Amino acid sequence: MLDEGLVIEYFEKTTSREIEYIERELNVRPFKGKATSIVGPRRAVKTYFLLHKFKETPSSMYVDLESVEFSHLKAQELLKVIALYEARYDV
Repeated sequence: MLDEGLVIEYFEKTTSREIEYIERELNVRPFKGKATSIVGPRRAVKTYFLLHKFKETPSSMYVDLESVEFSHLKAQELLKVIALYEARYDV
């Protein structure tokens, strides 16, 4: 069962979080209408890179599926999570 309060709290925490990011050589250019994958070994700063890009793009949404808020998320509930985010942030 999806706890909407926990999901909203997660989004508030994620969107207000300041990320200390050191610019890297990696240059990722997204293609419109296409997914972008960042792959690499563990502890290679992939998540921090993603969160840095997330802050630059106001219409993006970051969901850590390993977070407790989403640990038992069913496929149809993901659509509800997206709707909650869109309603909360007028996306």
